[in-house]
Amino acid sequence: MLCASREVIHLEPSGAAPGQARRAVRRVLGAAPPGEAVVSDDVAQTAELLVSELVTNAITHATGMVTVQIDCAEHGLSVTVSDEEPREPQLQPERPLADGGRGLRMIESLAGSWGVRPRKGGQGKDVWFRLP
Repeated sequence: MLCASREVIHLEPSGAAPGQARRAVRRVLGAAPPGEAVVSDDVAQTAELLVSELVTNAITHATGMVTVQIDCAEHGLSVTVSDEEPREPQLQPERPLADGGRGLRMIESLAGSWGVRPRKGGQGKDVWFRLP
């Protein structure tokens, strides 16, 4: 799958936001002209899954708009999900029968790297992941 360089989208905190984020990832990964960076279908599917998890976390645990930034280049794919909640997400202990709490574990397991950055002035945070 070919890859464009960058897209930033702003999402209302609603149940539609994860699907909109997945479609944006798909659009970015399929929009490059011939000769641009190539991303495998496996990487594309993983990116869609992980962005969906991060956006779901943002609309569940934060307030305000959610911003998704998708950057694709020769070195790989980077996705950042920003929200207005300054508290950092926490990895939850494994509970196989729990209804939730698996998102960050999934990101930790599937992403090449990931992290959290506080935004300037305590006005929220950026949660990001990278895929090769």
